[in-house]
Amino acid sequence: MTPENIPAATQLFTPHWIVRYLVENSLGRLWLLNHPESKLADRMEYYIKPAEDNDDTDYLKVESPKDLKICDPACGSGHMLTYAFDLLYAIYEEQGYGAADIPSLILTHNLYGIEIDERAGELAAFALTMKARDRHRRFFNTDVRPNICVLEPISFDDDELDEYMDFIGRDLFTADLEITLRQFDEADNFGSLIRPELKDVAEVLEQLHAADVSGQLFLSQTHQKVLKLLKQADYLSLIII
Repeated sequence: MTPENIPAATQLFTPHWIVRYLVENSLGRLWLLNHPESKLADRMEYYIKPAEDNDDTDYLKVESPKDLKICDPACGSGHMLTYAFDLLYAIYEEQGYGAADIPSLILTHNLYGIEIDERAGELAAFALTMKARDRHRRFFNTDVRPNICVLEPISFDDDELDEYMDFIGRDLFTADLEITLRQFDEADNFGSLIRPELKDVAEVLEQLHAADVSGQLFLSQTHQKVLKLLKQADYLSLIII
């Protein structure tokens, strides 16, 4: 199966009741475990309430709605994410946030999507943008954009990376970083199956953003490729297996 044929061969359109079941019993359940006083269950038709004698305390502790991060590793046109938006809106609203602020907060802090099909990724971003616009008439005046990452293949020649590492400083280039920079040759084929070897992606990305490569024409091109690859790796690091 070639990367070009993967979307047509693998795309599935999940029925809405399954989307609701999955989101309500993951996002909704996590919020209710942390906030048992919440009335969120009243609006979740497919939520399965834990047994009365359930004393499970092994779950992620969440205080604020901003702490909730939902990543769909194969988001398609955004079916899961758009329903998660609705549930998150109800959570923020229940916590007393202003109606005009909630859409931007959700798209900034909560929802992330990863996709290998550019067209599907664009549709997911459009769907979330229209969700936000539906809730806030002036949303288009903000600079907020949905966190949708369309994975692209990125590769490097050995000489290209050696020159770049010499310029930036080899202290930053750990073995894990070098392995990660080699993991995206077929990103449009493997997609979210890629598990970045580098664990502190965001920290390394921040350091490289601060690097000054102005005046270095060829290194500047490599620098942009490295930043783009690590941005993709940062999205993939959200996936917990």
